Amino acid sequence: MIGEFVGFFFEGLPPYLLTWGAEVLPSPNVAIETGTFRGDTTEVLARTFDSCVTIERSQAFAKAVREKFSNNSRVTILEGSSRDQLANAIPSEDISCFFWLDAHGVYDFQEPNAEENPLLSEIEVILGARKVANTIIAIDDARGMGTQPGWPSLSEITDPLTKAGFTTIYLDDVFLAVPEKLKPDLWNLYQKSRMVEVSAVFHIWPRVIRAARIQATLNKLVSWRP
Repeated sequence: MIGEFVGFFFEGLPPYLLTWGAEVLPSPNVAIETGTFRGDTTEVLARTFDSCVTIERSQAFAKAVREKFSNNSRVTILEGSSRDQLANAIPSEDISCFFWLDAHGVYDFQEPNAEENPLLSEIEVILGARKVANTIIAIDDARGMGTQPGWPSLSEITDPLTKAGFTTIYLDDVFLAVPEKLKPDLWNLYQKSRMVEVSAVFHIWPRVIRAARIQATLNKLVSWRP
C-alpha cells in the first residue's frame, strides 16, 4: 500500500521514501517485494524502478496478481514462501536493489499452512547475497518489532544489519537500513517524516475535538443522575 494515513504515520511505503530510493540507487536497479497481497505497492515499485520482483505465498493472491500484471513485463511474480523464493529473486551484485519486506501480514498466520514471521530469514538471505553499497532494505510494520506475537526483537533485526555495514533508522512505520554513505540523507528523510506527522495531526484534529466534546457531554449526563 502507498501513502495512506493511519493515525500519525503512513500505512505502507511512504511516497517520500520511494522517491528517494529511486534517486539514490543507480540504474540498473530492481525492487524486490515480499508479500504482494493485491499488488498495489507492486505496481508503484515497478513504475519507479527498472523492474519489480514480488513474492506471494498465498496461492489465491498470487493467481490474482498474475492476472493483474499479465501484460506488464516489468513485474515478475514468484509464488511461495519468501524463505524459499527470496534467493531466486535477488539479482547479481552489480544491479542495485530496493527491498520492501512485507511478508508478515496477518493472513499468513490464518491459513492452514501458516508459517512464522519470515523477517529474520529474509535478512539472512539478503546479507548473504548482496553487497551493502547498492542495497536499501525497508521493512513495513516496524511498530510490531518486539511488541507483537511472532515478531523478532528490535536487536535481533538491527544487530546483523549494523554488523554488515548498514545504518538503520525508524521512519513513520518503516524500519530502514541503508549504506553508510547514505547516512547524511537520513536527516532529510526524518524531517519529511516529522512533516508527515504534523500534517496527520491536523488531519485527525477535528475528530479529536469531536470526541472530547462527546466525552464532556457524557460526563455531564452521568453527574446529573440521581
